[in-house]
Amino acid sequence: MFRKVVVDRFYKYLIPMFLTAFALQMSEFMDSLVVSNLLNSDALAVVNMSGAFNSVISALFSMFGIGGSICYAKYQGIADKTTARKYYSIAITCAILTSTAIVMACYCYPDVVPEMLCKSNALRPMFDSYISVQVMAAPFMCVIMTAVSFLPAAGHPIESMVFNIGFNVSNIILDVVFIKYLHMSVIGAAYATAVSLIVWAI
Repeated sequence: MFRKVVVDRFYKYLIPMFLTAFALQMSEFMDSLVVSNLLNSDALAVVNMSGAFNSVISALFSMFGIGGSICYAKYQGIADKTTARKYYSIAITCAILTSTAIVMACYCYPDVVPEMLCKSNALRPMFDSYISVQVMAAPFMCVIMTAVSFLPAAGHPIESMVFNIGFNVSNIILDVVFIKYLHMSVIGAAYATAVSLIVWAI
Protein backbone atom coordinates (compact mmCIF):
# COMPACT_ATOMS: atom_id res chain seq x y z
CA MET A 1 0.00 0.00 0.00
CA PHE A 2 2.78 2.43 0.96
CA ARG A 3 4.69 1.52 -2.21
CA LYS A 4 1.61 2.25 -4.35
CA VAL A 5 1.17 5.67 -2.70
CA VAL A 6 4.83 6.55 -3.30
CA VAL A 7 4.69 5.46 -6.95
CA ASP A 8 1.44 7.38 -7.54
CA ARG A 9 2.92 10.53 -6.00
CA PHE A 10 6.08 10.09 -8.03
CA TYR A 11 4.20 10.00 -11.35
CA LYS A 12 1.89 12.80 -10.19
CA TYR A 13 4.93 15.07 -10.14
CA LEU A 14 7.17 13.44 -12.76
CA ILE A 15 4.87 13.70 -15.78
CA PRO A 16 3.83 17.36 -15.28
CA MET A 17 7.43 18.42 -14.61
CA PHE A 18 8.63 16.56 -17.72
CA LEU A 19 5.95 18.19 -19.89
CA THR A 20 6.71 21.59 -18.37
CA ALA A 21 10.43 21.27 -19.16
CA PHE A 22 9.62 20.07 -22.67
CA ALA A 23 7.27 23.02 -23.26
CA LEU A 24 9.88 25.52 -22.06
CA GLN A 25 12.53 24.10 -24.36
CA MET A 26 10.21 23.91 -27.37
CA SER A 27 8.93 27.46 -26.83
CA GLU A 28 12.36 28.98 -27.47
CA PHE A 29 12.76 26.93 -30.63
CA MET A 30 9.23 27.69 -31.89
CA ASP A 31 9.52 31.38 -31.01
CA SER A 32 12.69 31.68 -33.11
CA LEU A 33 11.10 29.64 -35.90
CA VAL A 34 8.04 31.91 -36.06
CA VAL A 35 10.12 35.10 -36.05
CA SER A 36 12.50 33.83 -38.74
CA ASN A 37 9.64 32.75 -41.01
CA LEU A 38 7.45 35.82 -40.56
CA LEU A 39 10.25 38.40 -40.66
CA ASN A 40 13.87 37.95 -41.72
CA SER A 41 17.33 37.00 -40.55
CA ASP A 42 17.89 40.45 -39.03
CA ALA A 43 14.87 40.03 -36.74
CA LEU A 44 16.05 36.57 -35.73
CA ALA A 45 19.50 38.00 -34.96
CA VAL A 46 17.91 40.61 -32.69
CA VAL A 47 15.94 37.95 -30.82
CA ASN A 48 19.05 35.80 -30.40
CA MET A 49 21.17 38.73 -29.22
CA SER A 50 18.68 39.46 -26.45
CA GLY A 51 19.10 35.91 -25.18
CA ALA A 52 21.75 36.92 -22.65
CA PHE A 53 19.35 39.34 -20.96
CA ASN A 54 16.64 36.68 -20.90
CA SER A 55 19.10 34.24 -19.36
CA VAL A 56 19.80 36.64 -16.50
CA ILE A 57 16.08 36.98 -15.75
CA SER A 58 15.62 33.20 -16.02
CA ALA A 59 18.53 32.63 -13.64
CA LEU A 60 16.94 35.00 -11.12
CA PHE A 61 13.52 33.38 -11.03
CA SER A 62 15.10 29.92 -11.07
CA MET A 63 17.27 30.82 -8.10
CA PHE A 64 14.48 32.40 -6.06
CA GLY A 65 11.77 30.01 -7.23
CA ILE A 66 13.56 26.68 -7.00
CA GLY A 67 15.60 27.59 -3.92
CA GLY A 68 12.62 29.08 -2.15
CA SER A 69 10.30 26.22 -3.05
CA ILE A 70 12.78 23.67 -1.61
CA CYS A 71 12.73 25.50 1.73
CA TYR A 72 8.95 25.86 1.44
CA ALA A 73 8.49 22.11 0.84
CA LYS A 74 10.79 21.26 3.75
CA TYR A 75 8.71 23.20 6.27
CA GLN A 76 5.43 22.15 4.73
CA GLY A 77 6.59 18.56 5.24
CA ILE A 78 7.00 19.10 8.99
CA ALA A 79 3.70 21.02 9.18
CA ASP A 80 5.38 24.35 9.91
CA LYS A 81 3.20 26.40 7.58
CA THR A 82 4.16 29.72 9.11
CA THR A 83 7.85 29.28 8.26
CA ALA A 84 6.93 27.87 4.84
CA ARG A 85 4.91 31.00 4.04
CA LYS A 86 7.83 33.16 5.21
CA TYR A 87 10.11 31.53 2.65
CA TYR A 88 7.52 32.15 -0.06
CA SER A 89 7.30 35.81 0.95
CA ILE A 90 11.09 36.14 1.03
CA ALA A 91 11.43 34.63 -2.45
CA ILE A 92 8.77 36.91 -3.95
CA THR A 93 10.25 39.97 -2.23
CA CYS A 94 13.73 39.13 -3.53
CA ALA A 95 12.34 38.64 -7.03
CA ILE A 96 10.58 42.02 -6.91
CA LEU A 97 13.54 43.94 -5.52
CA THR A 98 16.17 42.36 -7.76
CA SER A 99 14.21 42.61 -11.01
CA THR A 100 13.17 46.19 -10.20
CA ALA A 101 16.81 47.10 -9.54
CA ILE A 102 17.80 45.67 -12.93
CA VAL A 103 15.06 47.63 -14.69
CA MET A 104 16.02 50.86 -12.92
CA ALA A 105 19.68 50.32 -13.85
CA CYS A 106 18.69 49.72 -17.49
CA TYR A 107 16.67 52.94 -17.58
CA CYS A 108 19.35 54.98 -15.81
CA TYR A 109 22.04 53.64 -18.15
CA PRO A 110 20.06 52.84 -21.33
CA ASP A 111 23.08 52.25 -23.56
CA VAL A 112 24.89 49.69 -21.42
CA VAL A 113 22.88 46.56 -22.30
CA PRO A 114 22.52 47.37 -26.03
CA GLU A 115 26.24 48.13 -26.33
CA MET A 116 27.15 44.83 -24.66
CA LEU A 117 24.74 42.67 -26.65
CA CYS A 118 24.40 44.37 -30.04
CA LYS A 119 27.58 45.23 -31.92
CA SER A 120 25.86 45.93 -35.23
CA ASN A 121 25.01 49.57 -35.92
CA ALA A 122 22.52 48.48 -38.58
CA LEU A 123 20.56 46.33 -36.12
CA ARG A 124 20.84 48.72 -33.18
CA PRO A 125 17.51 50.60 -33.66
CA MET A 126 15.60 47.32 -33.97
CA PHE A 127 17.44 45.85 -31.00
CA ASP A 128 16.79 48.93 -28.84
CA SER A 129 13.05 48.69 -29.49
CA TYR A 130 12.98 44.97 -28.77
CA ILE A 131 15.06 45.05 -25.60
CA SER A 132 13.11 48.01 -24.17
CA VAL A 133 9.95 45.90 -24.07
CA GLN A 134 11.81 43.00 -22.50
CA VAL A 135 13.24 45.27 -19.82
CA MET A 136 9.76 46.61 -19.09
CA ALA A 137 8.39 43.07 -18.77
CA ALA A 138 11.30 41.73 -16.70
CA PRO A 139 9.78 42.33 -13.22
CA PHE A 140 6.53 40.63 -14.26
CA MET A 141 8.43 37.69 -15.69
CA CYS A 142 10.67 37.31 -12.64
CA VAL A 143 7.92 37.61 -10.02
CA ILE A 144 5.28 35.52 -11.80
CA MET A 145 7.67 32.69 -12.71
CA THR A 146 9.06 32.69 -9.16
CA ALA A 147 5.52 32.28 -7.82
CA VAL A 148 4.73 29.52 -10.34
CA SER A 149 7.84 27.63 -9.18
CA PHE A 150 6.16 27.17 -5.80
CA LEU A 151 3.09 25.40 -7.22
CA PRO A 152 4.60 21.87 -7.29
CA ALA A 153 5.92 22.29 -3.74
CA ALA A 154 2.44 23.38 -2.67
CA GLY A 155 0.96 20.20 -4.15
CA HIS A 156 -0.19 21.65 -7.49
CA PRO A 157 2.09 20.25 -10.22
CA ILE A 158 -0.76 20.10 -12.77
CA GLU A 159 -1.49 23.81 -12.36
CA SER A 160 2.21 24.61 -12.87
CA MET A 161 2.26 22.51 -16.05
CA VAL A 162 -0.93 24.10 -17.40
CA PHE A 163 0.42 27.60 -16.76
CA ASN A 164 3.75 26.97 -18.49
CA ILE A 165 2.26 25.16 -21.49
CA GLY A 166 -0.58 27.68 -21.84
CA PHE A 167 1.79 30.62 -21.57
CA ASN A 168 4.13 29.26 -24.23
CA VAL A 169 1.36 28.25 -26.65
CA SER A 170 -0.34 31.64 -26.36
CA ASN A 171 3.05 33.32 -26.82
CA ILE A 172 3.49 31.60 -30.18
CA ILE A 173 -0.08 32.44 -31.24
CA LEU A 174 0.36 36.10 -30.29
CA ASP A 175 3.67 36.16 -32.16
CA VAL A 176 1.72 35.40 -35.32
CA VAL A 177 -1.04 37.91 -34.48
CA PHE A 178 1.27 40.79 -33.59
CA ILE A 179 3.83 40.21 -36.33
CA LYS A 180 1.75 38.99 -39.27
CA TYR A 181 -1.60 40.71 -38.75
CA LEU A 182 -0.75 43.81 -36.69
CA HIS A 183 2.53 44.37 -38.55
CA MET A 184 4.49 45.15 -35.38
CA SER A 185 7.73 43.64 -36.69
CA VAL A 186 10.16 42.10 -34.18
CA ILE A 187 8.86 44.22 -31.30
CA GLY A 188 5.63 42.26 -31.65
CA ALA A 189 7.45 39.15 -30.44
CA ALA A 190 8.49 40.97 -27.27
CA TYR A 191 4.94 42.22 -26.67
CA ALA A 192 3.59 38.72 -27.31
CA THR A 193 5.69 37.33 -24.48
CA ALA A 194 4.71 40.10 -22.07
CA VAL A 195 0.98 39.91 -22.84
CA SER A 196 0.90 36.09 -22.67
CA LEU A 197 2.64 36.10 -19.30
CA ILE A 198 0.32 38.68 -17.72
CA VAL A 199 -2.85 37.07 -19.15
CA TRP A 200 -1.96 33.62 -17.84
CA ALA A 201 -0.92 35.03 -14.48
CA ILE A 202 -4.35 36.63 -14.12
